[in-house]
Amino acid sequence: MNSEPSNDNLTIDSPIEADNDQSVTCSSKVCRKKQQKIINITKPKSCKRGIVYLSYIPEGITVKNIRQILCKYGEIERIYLEKDSSLRKPGGRKRKKIYRYTEGWIEFKKKSVAKMVANTLNGKQIGGKRHTKFHDALWNMKYLKRFKWSHLAEQMAYEKALRDQKLRLEIGRAKREATFYAEMIDRNRHKRAIYNDNNRTYKQRVTDEQIRQQKPNPNELDEELLESIFK
Repeated sequence: MNSEPSNDNLTIDSPIEADNDQSVTCSSKVCRKKQQKIINITKPKSCKRGIVYLSYIPEGITVKNIRQILCKYGEIERIYLEKDSSLRKPGGRKRKKIYRYTEGWIEFKKKSVAKMVANTLNGKQIGGKRHTKFHDALWNMKYLKRFKWSHLAEQMAYEKALRDQKLRLEIGRAKREATFYAEMIDRNRHKRAIYNDNNRTYKQRVTDEQIRQQKPNPNELDEELLESIFK
């Protein structure tokens, strides 16, 4: 007998359930897109920074003064001023505290601000308080294209390594000279001690008389020869 299949064992997907699954997947995609938009909005945009180079720093100006004068044009990140090495005396003592620098770098948060500051203020009066020494001085600045603060740090590290190497060479040369002079002093002291020794015997030069005495007498040779012949 042929048994007909029962309806209980058959599984039929209803269109309602399929529609529900599609709606769930679509809603999940929409949620992901919304989350991605929120992340992009809240994520801070990386703005390119710009660096301005100062080839002349007037006497008396400091990092604080530069920041106070230039902060009205835009946000400043970092400032570095190279100190003047001539402030130290040859003896090593410092003179009266004077702010003197040879060159400097200013990093603005925005590249456009750095370009604007370099183009507008170059050759213009620094200004500030009237009683300051740098009030009547002029800005001498230039925008450094494609220059980053890391380049400046690498340059400073390279110059520091050169200074350290030069210092090591000078120290080594000074040590060699000191050891050479110490050896020469010891040698001269030893020679002086030998010369001042009273018990020292000096080898005398042989005189002419001693040389003649050491030479054989020709008359004696002739007599010996004659005796041997006429014996």
